[in-house]
Amino acid sequence: MKNIIKLISVALIFSLIVTTTPIFSFAKENEIEKLQQKWHISDEDLEKSLELISNNKELFMEIVDQEELDSYNIEDENTALLLYFLNTDQINNNVNARTLSSNDAIIQPTIWGSLVRVLVSQAVKKKMGKKIQERIGDEVEKKVIPKFQDAAENATKKYGYKGHKGPEYDNGQINQGEHILSIQDDKGDFIRFHVNINPSRNTTTWHWHLRDDNFNEHYGQIQLQHNSLPKWGSE
Repeated sequence: MKNIIKLISVALIFSLIVTTTPIFSFAKENEIEKLQQKWHISDEDLEKSLELISNNKELFMEIVDQEELDSYNIEDENTALLLYFLNTDQINNNVNARTLSSNDAIIQPTIWGSLVRVLVSQAVKKKMGKKIQERIGDEVEKKVIPKFQDAAENATKKYGYKGHKGPEYDNGQINQGEHILSIQDDKGDFIRFHVNINPSRNTTTWHWHLRDDNFNEHYGQIQLQHNSLPKWGSE
C-alpha cells in the first residue's frame, strides 16, 4: 500500500511539473509576442535587444523606476526591462523621431540600436558626474550626446555588439583621462569615445576614434567653452 501511495505521489508531482512548465513558457512567449506586435519588432531585433539588456542589466537597472518595472508583473526581467524602455521617453521618443519614410514604406530604426544610444548617454553622464552636469549638462545633451549616439549606433550595426567599457574603473572611480566609452565586438574595440580638457579646464573637446583607421583620426571634435570644471565624475 505504501508503495502505491509513493507511486501516486510521484505521478502527481510529475504531472504538476509537466503541466505548469509550459504555462510559464507560454506566458513568456505571449509577453514577447505582444511586444513584437505592438512595436513591430523583428525576431532579429528582439534577440539582439534582449541580449544587450541581459549583458548590461546592472547598468540598465540603475536608471529604471523600480515600481513601474514591478507593475508590469512580467516574470522575465529582460523582457520587463525592454518593455520599460519602450514605454519611456528614452527609446519611445527616440524611435518615433527617427522613423523614416521611403516610397511610402516605413523604415523603423532598430530597438537594439536605440538601446546602444541609451548606453552612450549614460556613459557620458557618468563621466561628467552631477557637478559637471549642473554646469554644462544641457549643452552636452544638445551638442555632444546625439552625435556620439549616431556614431555608436552606426558602428555597432557594422560590427555587432559584444560588450563595452564605460568611464569607471573596476573600483568604481571615474577615469580622469580622456576615456568615456569604448564598444567591442569579438575582436575588441571598434569605437572609442573621448573628451580632452585643457589645463585650465575651461575648454573640452569631445570626439571619437574608429577601428577603421586604427583609431588615428579624431571624429566629431565638438569643442565647448565653459568655466573651469571640477574633476570628472564629481558628485
